[in-house]
Amino acid sequence: MRRFAKTMNHQKICAAALVLATVLFITIIYGPTLHYPFFFDDFNSLMNNQGNVSPQLTNPAPSLESLIKQPLRPNRELTWLTFAANYKLTGMNPAGFRIVNFTLHGLCTILVYLLLALLWQKNNRQKATTDYTICVPALIGALLFLCHPLTLNTVIYISQRFGELASLFYLAGFYAWIKGHSEPETPPRKNWHWGWLFVAGVSFWAALHCKEMAITLPATILFYEIYTKNLTPGTRRKWLIPTSLLALVAALFLVFAWQIGLFNQTWINIGFRSKRLWSPGIHFLSEAKVFFLYWKFLLIPLPDSLSLHHEMQPCSSYFDPAAYAAVSGHIALLILALKLRRKAPLIGFGIAWFYLVLAPPYLFLPQRELLVEYKTYLATPGISMIILGLFSLGENFSNLQKRYRFRNCAYAITGCWLIFLSLVTCQRRTSFQNPITIWSDVLVKYPESRRALNNRAVAWLKEGSPQKTLNDFDRLLRKHPDYARGFENRGRLRLYLKDFSGAIRDFNHTLFLLPNEPELQTVRREIENLKKSALTEKSKVKLFNTPQKPGASQPGPQK
Repeated sequence: MRRFAKTMNHQKICAAALVLATVLFITIIYGPTLHYPFFFDDFNSLMNNQGNVSPQLTNPAPSLESLIKQPLRPNRELTWLTFAANYKLTGMNPAGFRIVNFTLHGLCTILVYLLLALLWQKNNRQKATTDYTICVPALIGALLFLCHPLTLNTVIYISQRFGELASLFYLAGFYAWIKGHSEPETPPRKNWHWGWLFVAGVSFWAALHCKEMAITLPATILFYEIYTKNLTPGTRRKWLIPTSLLALVAALFLVFAWQIGLFNQTWINIGFRSKRLWSPGIHFLSEAKVFFLYWKFLLIPLPDSLSLHHEMQPCSSYFDPAAYAAVSGHIALLILALKLRRKAPLIGFGIAWFYLVLAPPYLFLPQRELLVEYKTYLATPGISMIILGLFSLGENFSNLQKRYRFRNCAYAITGCWLIFLSLVTCQRRTSFQNPITIWSDVLVKYPESRRALNNRAVAWLKEGSPQKTLNDFDRLLRKHPDYARGFENRGRLRLYLKDFSGAIRDFNHTLFLLPNEPELQTVRREIENLKKSALTEKSKVKLFNTPQKPGASQPGPQK
């Protein structure tokens, strides 16, 4: 009894040390971003078109009602409820929203550690830790996830809480499922396995109500069961019911997605709403190239290659050699993952995790943008699993001296890599200080980006620098003379600066470039009204400045 109490005390100390280390790293790496303003899609998520607070924040009752009355029809209600709670407690203070994002990232880090420690235990057929220490390989993998530069976008980008919260429940569901296979450390309990399976099911349901990408969790669990040979003839009947339930929930969600038109949407092309410019086949080939860039960013995240926005063009045709080379490379990686099933299963499953998480929601479904860094948030634990697998290879040495030498060398290399990742993340966070620094950083990587030029021009205007705004709009339209949104925005600026002739020219050019589609009639009417206002103001100025003949009446107050 005394020994058991001593073990429990040491486990509590290790758990407290893990939590404190997580809080310390988050404070050091992400703390300086706490008071950064809202930027980019934060305004679209938290505010309406008039710049007022979104009704989903001020009135969370519809989201709660939808969650209760339609539990199998996810619409991101849980995330909206967290936003509403944020607004209730801190108002529209960015620091309050980011504190919640930091907390969620810390919880995800702890779950990554627990998951890696459990995988380490099952792979090595021994306890992941002793009663007195923390599993160091799992800790290194968790710290890699915590400080990786690609997770920065999700953590400080408030509107990406959808993916962050979904990732939290996704990791919790997968951990609970694997934990359900493990034997309890205390004396056996009848409902041990079913309790963990219930947690896995609830986590899956919650993840779906945060973001739809969680639909891949049943496929990930099923692949893990097959990959680790848990679905043997003796255990197949045991896991048939819970696996079928998860598959049923996934099928119901797919039916719902089909009904709302998720697979047949009209997507927004930057500028004005229009139909998609590429087919599903072109999208598949284009994303195949993008996935290789994701691998590059995860393994070697150089500062010069990272950006909030990437100018990634789709394949020009079905006969793109680079796209087919990328597809061949992905097939080779998947074959490698299967080949490593016996000798290095953690490495193989880490590779498979990347594709299981990313491929279904982003490779096959049409996307508004091709290359977006925050999509890799949930894929990053796959790299941690690969690191864990490399450490596990060292445990196969029968010679203790070789094993210790390999372990020390691995600790040194991964330690240097963690320092590098932390420094890159700290350098990257300075780009997010305000909208001007964000889009200036994008323009360093993509000097001709029309989104970056347009958005930086708008940011300059909000900062009270209309001349810099005009310079960016002029530069934008010199490089992109067919960009209707740019002409509209420059026309609005010239109207603000009382350059009515220039505003009229820009509005005329906007109407000329604007697609003649029914969904754009409201936009056309708005621009025509702006043009009429410019014509009216120009006529007033012309009348006022016209020289009067002698004896003619001068404008002035009526007597």
